[in-house]
Amino acid sequence: MRICWICDTAYQLLNCINYVVSNKLDDSIVDLYIGRQFFKAEEIERKIKKENIFHMVVAYKPLRNEKGILGTIRKVCGVIWPKYRLSRMLIDDIQLIPDKYDAVFMSVPTYFPISIVFQANADNVFYFDDGSGSYTGDVSAFSLKTRIIYFILGHSLKRLKPKALYLNDVSFCRSTMNCKKLQLPRIGKENSDVVKLFSRIFEYKNDDYYLKHRIIYLMWPNDNDDKMKENIDEKILSILKDADRNVLLRPHPRQTDIDRFGMGIDNHCDMWELVCADQITDNHVLIGFFSTAQMIPKIMYNCEPTLILLYYLYPTLFSSQRKMELDYLAEKIKSVYSCPEKIIIPKNFVELESIIVSITADEEN
Repeated sequence: MRICWICDTAYQLLNCINYVVSNKLDDSIVDLYIGRQFFKAEEIERKIKKENIFHMVVAYKPLRNEKGILGTIRKVCGVIWPKYRLSRMLIDDIQLIPDKYDAVFMSVPTYFPISIVFQANADNVFYFDDGSGSYTGDVSAFSLKTRIIYFILGHSLKRLKPKALYLNDVSFCRSTMNCKKLQLPRIGKENSDVVKLFSRIFEYKNDDYYLKHRIIYLMWPNDNDDKMKENIDEKILSILKDADRNVLLRPHPRQTDIDRFGMGIDNHCDMWELVCADQITDNHVLIGFFSTAQMIPKIMYNCEPTLILLYYLYPTLFSSQRKMELDYLAEKIKSVYSCPEKIIIPKNFVELESIIVSITADEEN
């Protein structure tokens, strides 16, 4: 049997390696395709190759969003001839792709995995944990327009119908994907060989840095230079600055100019999923808009830090529908927490300030 995994985030890679190593797929040829679009992707790719986990490790780059007539022509050609699209994305030789895969594992059906499925005549498609998006809705669903376009151009997207969805915490899942929901192997101290492997690949230092700070602000970048988001971020940081000695800022890899806030900053760049394994405790407070990072301690390690979810403070960035989905997910988190009151959703800045004051007062007492 020949299978492949397609990953374009470090989190996806961690889940992929965990599954492949833990299940000891000795009777299968396993390939890995890595999208070079995340922090230190090339360096991590080299380390994975050294570990000899996969039959081959192949790199690809994301396509630019091309517009105009030429862009449309290229998109159409990419649908009709998957090999053409793959040749534009692959950094390595197109000839490395086999004629047949028995199974393809992906997190999200983007251009590259769709093309692999069609080019390699994949028999089965499996999805695996990509964070919060995998736990609600249906990431495998395509719009009617997309389905019609592919059908007219000679390919049925029914081929990408998932056989199963692999998750780090099946009990937490409310995905509407029409397939089996299966548990990924647990990562923890009892799985020490896998943890050591992750430490080598992702250069995890494990220096107890996070144990010195109780409140962690998981920042997210302002990719679209949204002025309102920038102003809201500034208000949040001004509130946190009053609790400076307790707070550690964890910037997103795409964020720069963080030093100007004059607060403690994590510049270690350790992989968050590994930090959570042995440095994040039930006593920590994780602040963020409502990110996958905030969910990792619970879904991967059954750890229950306090979560402060800020999505109501960004009124224009989330649609009413999206807020309803997040409300639902927040209720689900509460239902699996032993102390539901540790999930806190401030509706305004006054509430946020009161919450932070209360938490820091508890720390001092």
